Amino acid sequence: MAHEAGDLNDIRAVLGNDIAIEAYRDGKLPFPEGAIVGRIAWSHVSSEENNRTLFDKDGEPTDEAVMKKCFPCHQAIEDRDFIFTKYAR
Repeated sequence: MAHEAGDLNDIRAVLGNDIAIEAYRDGKLPFPEGAIVGRIAWSHVSSEENNRTLFDKDGEPTDEAVMKKCFPCHQAIEDRDFIFTKYAR
């Protein structure tokens, strides 16, 4: 996954099935028969709601009061280092 610099202003993820991932790791090109590769791209669209919730106007982290509202949900997944997102295999 990468956030491209420049004027693209998006986040992209390149996905592959097991055949494609194994070929990529082994440096095999062209990809073998049966390899499937895809890309997902999300455009960044600013929203006032997200800007108020996640960052202040100077780009500094959210204040402690806001973080205290978020933490109880994350506490339930302490065994995953408080992170909801899981690595996709």
